[in-house]
Amino acid sequence: MPPSRVRPPLRRAPGASTRPAVTPTDRVADDGGFTVVEALVSLVLLAVVGTAATTAVVAATKTSKNSNDRVNAANLAQQDLQAARALRYPAYPAAVSARSVVIGKTSYTVTRTVSTPCPATINYTSNPFMTVTSTVTWKPATPTQTVVMTTELAC
Repeated sequence: MPPSRVRPPLRRAPGASTRPAVTPTDRVADDGGFTVVEALVSLVLLAVVGTAATTAVVAATKTSKNSNDRVNAANLAQQDLQAARALRYPAYPAAVSARSVVIGKTSYTVTRTVSTPCPATINYTSNPFMTVTSTVTWKPATPTQTVVMTTELAC
C-alpha cells in the first residue's frame, strides 16, 4: 500500500476572513428566498389551521345555543309549575293544557298534565295530592328536545 500523501494546512494571511470564498455559482444556489414549494406548503398549513379553528368556533356556537335553549325550557317549566301551585280550590289546574311561547327565534310548547286530579269533594283520607307534570318541547333540529318537571300539590 503506498503511503498516503498528507497536504500541509493552508496558511491564512493575518486579518483574513475565516469564511470560505464564495464563488458566483454558490451565490446562485443559495438565493435565500422562498421557493414556490415552500410557499404552497405554508398556504396548505394555514388552510388546515384555519379550517380547524373555524370548526371549533362553529361547534362552540352550537353548544352555546343548545345550552341556552335548554335553560329557557327549564325556566318555562318552572314558571308553569309555579302557576299551577298558585291555583287554589276550586280553580285547580285542568287535566291537560298547552300553550306556545316564543323566546328569541325558538318556539317552545309548554304542556301541563295533571295525572291524579283532586276529587270534587275533598276527602283527606284517600288522595290528598295531585301530580302535576310540566313538559316543554322545542325543535331546534332533529330530534325534538324535551324538559320535564313534576311536582305534587296538596288538594
